Amino acid sequence: FSKEFRKRTPLYQKMIASYAELIMHDLQGIIDAVGARPGLICIKDDVAFKGRVMLSPERWEQDFLPYYKEMCKLVHDAGMHIMMHSDGDVTELVPSFIKAGFEGLQGWEGGADPKIIKEKFPEFVVIGFGDVSEVLPFGTKQQVEDHVKELMDILKPNGHYIFGPSTVIVKEMPFENVKTFMDAAERLGKY
Repeated sequence: FSKEFRKRTPLYQKMIASYAELIMHDLQGIIDAVGARPGLICIKDDVAFKGRVMLSPERWEQDFLPYYKEMCKLVHDAGMHIMMHSDGDVTELVPSFIKAGFEGLQGWEGGADPKIIKEKFPEFVVIGFGDVSEVLPFGTKQQVEDHVKELMDILKPNGHYIFGPSTVIVKEMPFENVKTFMDAAERLGKY
């Protein structure tokens, strides 16, 4: 895939188009199943590593933006909301996601700075940002509390933040840290 991606071969372009067609089919099925009820759809498409994106915003817009615009339009036309999920630091791609029509992102793992996200994209809905790489698995109770407080202080004020982990909570994380994480969120997260 990487070789085809680099050369932008017809096979690569067909793969993207086929994937987009499958997602559009699934989206239409969801919309048909729920009828006119409002809702939220989240498309999962990891596009970043910890610390950087997998491809440049320019390349994402050339290759993927037209398809995602179509998907977002389908969902919006049905009266629903649409978000993206990605692990990693997607900061560079947020303007491209907004151009496509995504209203927010769940994830924010590995190097994404909540202050930059809040400052540059105040209306973009943020779900996650809880550090599952260092703080939850290895932090002290106080470090977990401080982490939650910092996230709430930065991201909560405009009401576009839904607290949670950046990605999955796994069994190797100390239960006490996960409980502290959730208790602090409940205490500090009220609007």
